[in-house]
Amino acid sequence: MDRINIYNASDTGHSAKPQFEKRGNAIFTTIYHKNGAGVLPWYEIRGDKVFQTEYHPEGKSLHPHFEMRGDAMHTTIHNPMGHSPMPAFHLRK
Repeated sequence: MDRINIYNASDTGHSAKPQFEKRGNAIFTTIYHKNGAGVLPWYEIRGDKVFQTEYHPEGKSLHPHFEMRGDAMHTTIHNPMGHSPMPAFHLRK
């Protein structure tokens, strides 16, 4: 299974640390996340939509909080951070 690192879009350069890691259709926190490395996935990917799982601190979401577009994750109107045309996260191997 491929592991893909997920970085905050505002983090640039070689010193950026991945906040999340995508494994298959699940997204986990990493050691660099403020909550530390997660054993259970916080997010589940269904198609191009990303939903919070029951393991997320805020609980399971009925609506997608992110949308996958190529190598980027964008917030949706259902995200508490609000919707933005700019990516919230970038995916890199």
